[in-house]
Amino acid sequence: WVACKAMDRFSVGSASTFLECLQWMLAPTDLAGQNPDPGQAPHVVNTSWGCRQSDGCAAATLATAIDNLAAAGILVTASVGNTGPECSSSKEPPGIYPSALASGAFDHNDQIVSFSSRGPVAVDGSGRRKPDLTAPGWRIFSSVSGGGYAAINWSGTSMASAHTAGAAALVLQAQPALIGDLNGLAQLLQGAADPRGDNDGCGGDLPGQVPNNRWGYGALDAFAAVQTALGQATVSGQVSHAGSGVPLPGAQVVFTNTQTSGVVGAQADANGSYQVYLPAGAYDVAASRSGYQSQTQTGYAVAAGDDLLLDFHLLMPGWLSGAVTDLNTHQPLAGATLTATPAAGGPAVQATTNAAGAYSLQLDVGAYHVSASALNHLPSTAENVLVQDAATTTLDFQLQGAGTLAGAVKQFGSGQPLPAASVQARRAGQPPVQWLADAAGDYSQVLPQGVYTVTTSYPQHEAVALANVAIATGSTVLRDFSLYPLGAVRGQARNADTGQPLPGAVLTASPSDGRTLPPRSFTAGGDGRFELVLPTGPYDLTARQADYVDSMARDHVVALGIVSLLDFSLVGQGALAGSVSGDGGALLAGAPVTARPEGSAAPAGAP
Repeated sequence: WVACKAMDRFSVGSASTFLECLQWMLAPTDLAGQNPDPGQAPHVVNTSWGCRQSDGCAAATLATAIDNLAAAGILVTASVGNTGPECSSSKEPPGIYPSALASGAFDHNDQIVSFSSRGPVAVDGSGRRKPDLTAPGWRIFSSVSGGGYAAINWSGTSMASAHTAGAAALVLQAQPALIGDLNGLAQLLQGAADPRGDNDGCGGDLPGQVPNNRWGYGALDAFAAVQTALGQATVSGQVSHAGSGVPLPGAQVVFTNTQTSGVVGAQADANGSYQVYLPAGAYDVAASRSGYQSQTQTGYAVAAGDDLLLDFHLLMPGWLSGAVTDLNTHQPLAGATLTATPAAGGPAVQATTNAAGAYSLQLDVGAYHVSASALNHLPSTAENVLVQDAATTTLDFQLQGAGTLAGAVKQFGSGQPLPAASVQARRAGQPPVQWLADAAGDYSQVLPQGVYTVTTSYPQHEAVALANVAIATGSTVLRDFSLYPLGAVRGQARNADTGQPLPGAVLTASPSDGRTLPPRSFTAGGDGRFELVLPTGPYDLTARQADYVDSMARDHVVALGIVSLLDFSLVGQGALAGSVSGDGGALLAGAPVTARPEGSAAPAGAP
């Protein structure tokens, strides 16, 4: 253990005194200030202080010195600062540097202390996440000047950083192979920390996100860190571009323990290589880099003492682009919405066309279901569109203009709505479009522009068809329908004398209540039977057959859904021909001739 006095008894230092101490830590001298010896350098240097502007420090003043200590394999622990709780309140070096492991502070109730500074670092424009982890920093029982310990109100991130330094020393004692491996040591401390997801949303942190700008990777757990060091596994590998094999420096590889939620992360070096040290267990692993598609692996198992290789080959996103136009006019459709949904499942990505009808979507490599929709047009979908690594796929859409056909379907006479009535629209050369009215008998349907025959139907009601219904793009056409309720008349036409059926007899129905319905007729079959389906109401029904006298039933009532029975008996008839002449043999034109069945009474005045 060595120390260097960088401040006076009033806790005031300067940039020069801080730099002198950092240089001395890199190569300690003898008591006379001679014979610097890097072999005597400590493995961990704790900097429980911050260099303020009033001390002569700009943001980058100590950066080179901290980087040099790191290059020599010396871990620098630092306090993140005591100017919280605002976001980006971590402002003073060396706690803002990436080469320093910065600690925030929590209290005896495991709550973050309000004064503990938050990231991200804004003073140097880096947006770097800080702190890296947190440690006890409120009313700490600590060593004091002159020897011994005291429970005075020792509070601050300076106390937290000292805890982190001590934990690092314990880890190096448990696992000397980590000496000089700063990435491995930092990863181990961060991975063994108790992850804390409650954060302030600083730097865009999401709820539950670990690491974050309040806790870093979580609360320091020295015991877990030492246990990890005693039974750790080593995982190393390279992150490269899948298409070219080019290494991807700066790629992030994150291992999340599936049981403890502890997180260990590494950043690939200039060769795309990374290395992490992990306690035994199962991990969900993610490799990512800006401008590339993340790659994940779940349930990656490691055992104590393992030395494993895990490479990642990242794909670059591709582009899907094209234009959306009107099918008939070929004009561009501005403001059309493009939606790309991964065929394998996942969130959809959307884009909107510009004034020229053009769109462009950046998508991960894979197959997509892509749809285009626009105002007053029918949507269109393309299935299994392939997006490839760093390539552009072109997909154009031509959308059919559309209008709306709407109205109501009711019962004729009563005006009652006909719920779930069927409505069908058919245009030449196209399959029909069919839908149902709602519970109130109302309907509304978007249809491609064109001229339609629209037919409505309902059980026990007469279907109605309207021809030449024109639908224009963007129009709303209203068409109401009144459907006659139906009943039926069933029976047989027979010879009145023999009772034999009269095949081919014609049955005619005419409304007897003044309605203007056209007469309806039906030709009986070979057995003389017939069935007339008619709108409800009273009818005069006539049965007619050649060589027979017409038979009529007057005011026969047809009721909704009822099949009434009505037979007809027709009397056969023949022809009697001859002449009437006077006594002189002259023919008598206009002479009356009367015929009556034998045995019947003669009409009055007849001979």
